Amino acid sequence: PEGAPYVSSACEANPPVAVRENIPEYTMPANSTHAYSEVEAPIPLRMRASNWMAFGGDRTTTGKAVFTGSPDLEAAIPSLFYLVHLKGGDYDVIGGSIPGIPGVHALGFNGHMAWSITVGNGDNLDFFTETLNPANPNQYMTETGYKDFDIIKETLKIKTKEGIKEEEYQVKISRHGPIVSEVMKGLPPDCAMLWPGLMGNDGTVEGLLAINRARSFEEFRKGLSVVRGGSVHVGYADVEDNIGYQYLTTFPIRKAGNNPIPVPGEKGEYGWTGFMPFEEHPYELNPARGYLASFNQMPEPGDYYGTAYFLFERAFRFEEIAGSKDKFTVDDIRKMQNDVVSHIAKQWVPVVLEVCQGEKDLAAYVSMLKNWNYAIDTDSPQATLFNSFFSHLIRNTLEDQIGEEIVAELFKDLHVSIPAQWLIRYMNDNNSFIWDDIRTPDIEETRNDIVLKSMKEAVAELSARLGDSPEKWAWGKVHKMTMKHPLGSVLPFLNLSPLPYAGDDFTIHAGWWDREHPYDMYSGAAIRIVVDMSDLGN
Repeated sequence: PEGAPYVSSACEANPPVAVRENIPEYTMPANSTHAYSEVEAPIPLRMRASNWMAFGGDRTTTGKAVFTGSPDLEAAIPSLFYLVHLKGGDYDVIGGSIPGIPGVHALGFNGHMAWSITVGNGDNLDFFTETLNPANPNQYMTETGYKDFDIIKETLKIKTKEGIKEEEYQVKISRHGPIVSEVMKGLPPDCAMLWPGLMGNDGTVEGLLAINRARSFEEFRKGLSVVRGGSVHVGYADVEDNIGYQYLTTFPIRKAGNNPIPVPGEKGEYGWTGFMPFEEHPYELNPARGYLASFNQMPEPGDYYGTAYFLFERAFRFEEIAGSKDKFTVDDIRKMQNDVVSHIAKQWVPVVLEVCQGEKDLAAYVSMLKNWNYAIDTDSPQATLFNSFFSHLIRNTLEDQIGEEIVAELFKDLHVSIPAQWLIRYMNDNNSFIWDDIRTPDIEETRNDIVLKSMKEAVAELSARLGDSPEKWAWGKVHKMTMKHPLGSVLPFLNLSPLPYAGDDFTIHAGWWDREHPYDMYSGAAIRIVVDMSDLGN
């Protein structure tokens, strides 16, 4: 809808050519970690569905800004974030920190301004396959001949039953970065990773400490301007009733534009020639609408395009709330963080009711959905039914077209946003090609056929798992968060027992769940902050 927070009209997984031709070269999609989906990081970190919201004084009952932030992470023990109050010298700041990184960074408040971040998914990483010298594996081919790798020798100390064992490991670094094939599954041999964060000092510490000291939006942006490597949407609010937004990433200027898969490194035609100036990154200060928010979606304003942005259902839901009245209390804004109304359910349930009305074997389930408020609460059987239905809908629509393997891949982590987005495009077209199951050449399925089939499969699945009384299918019975310790697989007593958890992939209060193990939750809110600029002790 008009005025929605940072929701771009170009929010498509693959924009039309006409759109892409007008996008600067350095913003073209090439983020191989997203586009080349076979790649697995050695230590995967699931950062999902974070948010922040900033309301100016014109939109609050206090007349001063209110700010809230909620970075989300994989549920784990110990938590990645811990609360810090850093006081001394130029610093008096409280917020979330990560062990080993100085200062306060994920979110914080220093008595003058508050901030928080969401993952930006900017396009700032490429993979290059290097050609080694057959006579010398410590050299790689360039357009001017073979060149020596820079080699860093590391000694790893490994504890064994016999004591400490030392093992030497070599890190080879080409002009495109370190060779990572041995530690990142799915890459071709001798593959280098080019990322700004590995190009010497990436400015993270200097930038974060500058933010901790900042007293104005100008100082805040100046601190962010020295950071390279990460990709985040940063929200801001201060005691002077300013609210702001800054998109932070390091967009490379590429010689050849789009490199969504590993490219040859030997001739240099796919290399980088520089970076997009920080001054050209999207930012905003004190918009007329009186609020700003981020839910991991595409940055706006500006024609910027990257890969792997999230489905915008959380942003649309926020827009509904923000438009519901003129002014909000601090408690209203706090409650927004716990909102579990599913905008995607609002879109699909009317279709389900239309299609399944009159189906006698589904009458009880249709009646359930008719009386639903679309909230993914722990005591809601409708939430369980809808989540099951929607997963079956995705499978039944796409597996025939792209195969079970790719659908399974799309169900992993943030990729579930992609098929959900595809289906919404064709939701109102009963006869679109996308609904036809090509495995049944004598039958041409419609949307209604696939919706009906998916509902019946959802009912069968849940009946087998939870029994034949749908009123007992509470979401909290199946959607549980287990806080897992790194050693929990061998010492399970270190894990925290599963806890019922509200929300799902598409709610503001997010509770991402595992499609391989329905409906186990693996990611949600890790730390939160709400700052009332009219009462700094609140």
